[in-house]
Amino acid sequence: MKIKNYIFFPTLITICFFFIGASKPDQYKKVKKNLSLINDVYRYLITNYVDDIDLDAFTKMSIDNMLMDLDPYTVFLENEERNGIEMLTKGKYGGVGIQIGKRDNILTVISPMENSPAKHAGILAGDRVIKIDGKETIEMSMDAAAKMIRGEKGTHVILTIERFSQNEWIDYSLIREDIKVNDVFYSGMLDEQTGYIRLTRFSKNSAKEVKKTLRDLLDKNMASLIIDLRDNPGGLLNSAVDILDMFIPQGETLVRTAGKTKRSHRQYRS
Repeated sequence: MKIKNYIFFPTLITICFFFIGASKPDQYKKVKKNLSLINDVYRYLITNYVDDIDLDAFTKMSIDNMLMDLDPYTVFLENEERNGIEMLTKGKYGGVGIQIGKRDNILTVISPMENSPAKHAGILAGDRVIKIDGKETIEMSMDAAAKMIRGEKGTHVILTIERFSQNEWIDYSLIREDIKVNDVFYSGMLDEQTGYIRLTRFSKNSAKEVKKTLRDLLDKNMASLIIDLRDNPGGLLNSAVDILDMFIPQGETLVRTAGKTKRSHRQYRS
């Protein structure tokens, strides 16, 4: 499993500074030349193309195409996607506090979190999310649904719910709050000797949660451990290193990083 790299490009022009900072001095002219070419094509299309161009969509498409042939862990995140970064770096995100999944290909509430807007409003496990802010979810991906439900603290989102015991759909108008992320989704003893930890991501709080969970399991006489990383998308490198450090003997190399800049070359040891 790899750890994602997040790159922020507010505008196309920012790319110039990114590559200049990361490249050798003799590449400056190449960067300048190619950036000038990009700007010329961009300006010419906007000025002369027969149809009107949606500038925001066109710029986003240009950046996505630019990153297409790189590794899948280098991605462009727009401002509205900053909740994903806050989830990793601050251990929280703006949302309503529900875990969602697909059941019979229908978006379903797996569990509302305690003391969350969803829990206080009365949303139940098993509720089917039919619409989010009026948009039907039947063909919506889990990722797209999560992005629509999350948002800035204090903003509203309306979830249209289908409940087994009700004949009519129910609209819940919820105010988003800061939701604390629990990276250890589940833990416990599988038998008298085997402990189990389900780790869903590597965020700011991951190492602290894993350490606390390990202590609890050791108090139950755990002799072996399963760490379940299925569906874990990655996250912060330092958090992954801190967790590895709990298990690897002292002095062992945990991971190396490399890149164009001097600070990119690092070696982490236990």
